[in-house]
Amino acid sequence: MNINIVYATYSGTTTLAVEKLVSLLENKNNNVTVEYIENFKPKKNQSDSLIIFATPSWLEENKDAQPHTHFISFINNNESSDFSNMNMAFMGLGDSDYPRFCGGIDIVANFFISKGAKKIGNTLKLNKYQFYPQQGDLQIASWVDKLAI
Repeated sequence: MNINIVYATYSGTTTLAVEKLVSLLENKNNNVTVEYIENFKPKKNQSDSLIIFATPSWLEENKDAQPHTHFISFINNNESSDFSNMNMAFMGLGDSDYPRFCGGIDIVANFFISKGAKKIGNTLKLNKYQFYPQQGDLQIASWVDKLAI
């Protein structure tokens, strides 16, 4: 399967999680590409592909649990876009000590789903990945298995 991982990061932690995800997906003979959200140009008729979005949750625009600022820009610039016939999955990084754990990826997922995207699987929410990468890697592996790709 063709899989495009689209992400943003501040500290590099999301990059580490994406690198693990790429490795697992490639081990299942998928064709994987990776790009930053600011370079993402959606293409119509990708029903045979999967797009996986990944973002940390941060305080942005004085709001808690927001996606990376580049995701916010993408959402603001694509309010009238149609993402029908696009398969998408979502991976968020956050800290469960905050009230809206991984709220950033929820915002991203809700945006794409409201614009017609088909959500594949459950949203993966990684807690404190920067401190517990081995635990997070196990969660990523389990999630990939459940995506059945």
